Amino acid sequence: MSADDKQRISQYFSAFNHADWEGMLSALTDDVRLEINGGQAIVGQKAFTEHLSENKMHFLEVFSDVHIVAGSSPGEYAVDYVLSGQYLSSAPGLPPARGQHYRLGGQANFAMRDGAIARIRMTLDEDGRRAQLADD
Repeated sequence: MSADDKQRISQYFSAFNHADWEGMLSALTDDVRLEINGGQAIVGQKAFTEHLSENKMHFLEVFSDVHIVAGSSPGEYAVDYVLSGQYLSSAPGLPPARGQHYRLGGQANFAMRDGAIARIRMTLDEDGRRAQLADD
């Protein structure tokens, strides 16, 4: 495992937790590809920034318990984490927002290129989040 790659991935999560969007973007390639739960890919820093803006309208989230391990190929990494959040405003497909809190386990796969994050595949327990938002 490259110490530089591990540091870059850690920088990404730390920047997210501090709402440092510029710090997050500086960890990414210009053509970064984000895939969440196998949905439509978000490609490029502009689309990534738009996704962040949309997400922060609805959720206040923090990653914790981040564990990074080397993947099966050079430059690939697997990450387990816990995502804790508060639901701020109603989002399509989710129950009405009332300030509910949630906590979910998740996984991600990162691919690095030239010292930057080129691809992120995240898996979140959306059914678990939906249930926590409905029960709160």
